Amino acid sequence: MAQDPPVTLGPVAHLLPFGIKTQGHVNADQYFSYEPMTGSSGCTTDSNYSTVIHGRLLVGVRLPSEDTQAHLWSLSGSLQKQTFSKQNPPLKDVLLWKKDNPPKPSDARRLALQHWFDISQLIHSPLSEEEDVPMEEK
Repeated sequence: MAQDPPVTLGPVAHLLPFGIKTQGHVNADQYFSYEPMTGSSGCTTDSNYSTVIHGRLLVGVRLPSEDTQAHLWSLSGSLQKQTFSKQNPPLKDVLLWKKDNPPKPSDARRLALQHWFDISQLIHSPLSEEEDVPMEEK
């Protein structure tokens, strides 16, 4: 049986259902991995993912963010002199994680994220000439 190719998502933000009190660098590329879930037909899905963190099953759902602008900070340098650099890539997707089951379409966090994507697109969209006129001149 042929195996499905790995799913590549581009820059992804992960919203976990719990807080992690660790501060500092985490080698997420090495220690955090997730896989597409397999559906009942044996094929992988392109929107549900699974992982295990601290022995707990997490199931995530992919929420397309329509290229929302992100602000990603990366740490570089030695222990004595660390510097942060900022990148502004478009955020391709957000993975919303929940314990044991994927977040339902009615999940409050899922709805909030979907509305946030819409609002961020409106805030960053260019104004038409009519909208660009100061209020005093109207």
